[in-house]
Amino acid sequence: MNKNEYSSGNSDITVSRLIDSPRRAILKKQSWNDIELDISSLLPSLMGTALHKMFEEGSGKEESHVSEERIFVKLNGWIVSGQIDTQIVHDKIIVQDYKSTSAWAVMNEKKDWERQTNLYAYLVEKDKGKEVEAVEIVAFIRDWSRRDAERNPDYPQCMIVTLRPPLWSMEERERYLLERLDLHATAETNHITGGSIGLCTPEDQWKRNPSYAAMKDGNVRASKVFESEEEAKLYIVDKKGFSVITRPAEAIRCANFCEVAPFCSQWKEENEIL
Repeated sequence: MNKNEYSSGNSDITVSRLIDSPRRAILKKQSWNDIELDISSLLPSLMGTALHKMFEEGSGKEESHVSEERIFVKLNGWIVSGQIDTQIVHDKIIVQDYKSTSAWAVMNEKKDWERQTNLYAYLVEKDKGKEVEAVEIVAFIRDWSRRDAERNPDYPQCMIVTLRPPLWSMEERERYLLERLDLHATAETNHITGGSIGLCTPEDQWKRNPSYAAMKDGNVRASKVFESEEEAKLYIVDKKGFSVITRPAEAIRCANFCEVAPFCSQWKEENEIL
């Protein structure tokens, strides 16, 4: 089946690829023709595309809104580009990015959203010479529950919410951008020369820390799960027929969301896949 990506235009690297693992980027390029995707795995992407179209048509009616503009900036010999969903332009600019996501993602810090929008802010200021006053994530929560919203004040209260990640200084944005360019350049050079392309970090893998389950003998479900073994052992100290089961760290992305996992020696070695 066909595998679609946003066009990067005439650029060497996109913001989305910059903030991602260099290892993933190289393996994706190397294995592109061999990657197979389950059609069901494309549903979130299709929902996201529909969401972008809906918001684009709505914001396009406003004269102050610039939709779906790809911006190019040259830095250290690289042409970096980013396609920005919406720019709200007045004396200053608000940069918006649309996400089709989960309630969990909205309720928990997503550093990649902060990094992506701040790099967009860098491109906008460099290209247009106007100050960005804020970056925003407009999130459509595809698993939103009215019942959970009524029960939990910390749960998103609407299906569509706007988040404002911290806005970095221009110096912070450029420093991060240069660090990522150097990381990707090193991996590309090593790949060409037969060296190591590096490993994905636990953050790249969305790796959860190990957990410790207090289990009653014969039960399938844990009575309680702890972050530390000491807490779990303390919990069962006066309970008969209980034991502590260690649940190893789980690489969520590798196991469920990485299309190049079948071609990745790191994933195979960590899971002893032959």
